[in-house]
Amino acid sequence: MICSWKLICGDWLVTAGIMLYMFVVGACAGSFLNVVIHRLPRGVFLSERRSFCTSCGKFIPLRENLPLISWFMLRGKCRGCGARISPRYVIIEFLTAAFLALLYYFYFSAGTISFSNSQTNFVDFFAGGWWLYLSHAVLFCCLIAASAIDLEMYLIPMSLCIFAAIFGLLTAAAAPFFIDYWQITEFQIFPYSSLRFSGLIAGGGAGILAANILLDAGIIKPSYEGLELEAEPAETQENISENPGFNDRREVLKEFVFLIPIVLFALAGWKLLTPLQSWQNLAANPHLSCLLGAAGGYLTGAGIVWLTRILGTLAFGREAMGLGDVHLMGAIGVFCGALPSIIIFFAAPFFGLAFTVIQLITKKNKEIPYGPFLSLAAVFVIIFREAVFEWLSNTMGFAG
Repeated sequence: MICSWKLICGDWLVTAGIMLYMFVVGACAGSFLNVVIHRLPRGVFLSERRSFCTSCGKFIPLRENLPLISWFMLRGKCRGCGARISPRYVIIEFLTAAFLALLYYFYFSAGTISFSNSQTNFVDFFAGGWWLYLSHAVLFCCLIAASAIDLEMYLIPMSLCIFAAIFGLLTAAAAPFFIDYWQITEFQIFPYSSLRFSGLIAGGGAGILAANILLDAGIIKPSYEGLELEAEPAETQENISENPGFNDRREVLKEFVFLIPIVLFALAGWKLLTPLQSWQNLAANPHLSCLLGAAGGYLTGAGIVWLTRILGTLAFGREAMGLGDVHLMGAIGVFCGALPSIIIFFAAPFFGLAFTVIQLITKKNKEIPYGPFLSLAAVFVIIFREAVFEWLSNTMGFAG
């Protein structure tokens, strides 16, 4: 009995210690995210200058740049000019810190994600689970930054989505180095591709490359040409409404043309590659399987939002959703795979509905872009994937 209590206390001490460490790391990450949130949509390089006051330009020394602490020490004001420092900075730092600490708790203490049959979950963290933790921590940091930028400026930086997607593809491809492939497939720790869809995904990836080559060559025309933005406008259309020369239906038809090579290459890959024994042997490689699984998530996530955007715009004559939402959902799909991407897409409106109810109760009427709702749905479905799949299976006969 005494030994069992020592074991339980030992587990909790390890969990608490790791969570505290993740909280501190998360606070530091949140401080960096504040730099990203301010600079990225304004076209300022992250390494261009040290941290500075946005009002007077004064460089901020290290002692005034401590995550979670300095804002309270300075009482929310710049020491140089006395200008108000937005509470957003400390909110982002705390939110990121809490996210990273709770992510460890959910995965390795509460066990919302299965890694093995081990009863001592923190052991799974050191046995390869840390790779998934790192992957999802980076995704959630990107979602926090994208949501904050979207809320402030109604746009989602393309570069942020591209970074997240590339990072997700690399971590998925490298996952079998750290976690046994049988664990990845049995517990669906990372996306992976079945041989049946491997050719389709590879063809789709080649189609993306071909479509971009045609776009750069001027053969395919870009939509909303001349609207120079580092980031794509979200669904509020504040930027596009200032350019009355654009016909939204005509512009999304250009995007439809861009998608044609992707669809054709995907179908060609499905028909030509999949039956080949040499391709099946290659696609069975664990690293390529995980890479294709992540790529399939990108194609599914981006594809379902892009299809909604095109059909909605053609139906209503007004831009439905933004291209930023397309690329954000694509990046999310890289980390969770094709099927969870579809669930996230259909779950996001419920988070939007909940916010609408809150607005009705508080009698506030502020238009909120869609990016934060996609992010909230992604966090919920990814962390509680097994519970979500079980609920769908019990209520709708859904097989995950």
